[in-house]
Amino acid sequence: MAKRVHPDLVTDETERARRGPIMADVNLAYESGDEARLEHLFDDLETSPESVFGEGTAADLVRVIRRIARVERRLEEIDCESAEVRALAMYELLTTVNEAEAKGIDHIAEICRSLEASIGEAARRLAEIQ
Repeated sequence: MAKRVHPDLVTDETERARRGPIMADVNLAYESGDEARLEHLFDDLETSPESVFGEGTAADLVRVIRRIARVERRLEEIDCESAEVRALAMYELLTTVNEAEAKGIDHIAEICRSLEASIGEAARRLAEIQ
């Protein structure tokens, strides 16, 4: 991976500047033993629109196709991240609060009243026990 990415192996200054941060990421992933991150970085480099050299319609077309593929891949990642968030209990609470609010109900205030009642009941039972 380092041989493929290392900035010292290219003569173009723009490409060298682009590879510097990538090489830093590669080093961090390697040091931490993160093979999945290394594979992602390598794939990202190999499919990068910037890695297409040349001019003209054919090179431009390949760059556009690669940009579209990147956007599609990112949209898939966002869908997965969104599904993970929707599965969280906090998201469910937020949804419940928003739905209640749309009906003019303060769900948080209801939760507080319920908790206060439970605390009061627990305090009463504790007093009886003592």
